[in-house]
Amino acid sequence: MELVEERPELLEKVEVLWVDSGYDGDKFALAVWLMIQAHVEVIRRTDKEFEVLPKRWVVERTFGW
Repeated sequence: MELVEERPELLEKVEVLWVDSGYDGDKFALAVWLMIQAHVEVIRRTDKEFEVLPKRWVVERTFGW
C-alpha cells in the first residue's frame, strides 16, 4: 500500500491488483480505485491442501529473490 500512496504514477498502467485475502474489504478496494483506478481481485484459497493459485506464484517468486 505504501507504493500506491507515495508513488501512484508508477502504477498508472495497472488495471487489476491481485491481493491476498488479508487485503479483502471494500475500504481497501475503494482506496485503490481512488488512487490508481485499478480493480482489486482477491485470490482466495479454497482447500486446506496445497494448490497453485493464479498469479500468486509471481509474487512468491519475487519475495524469494
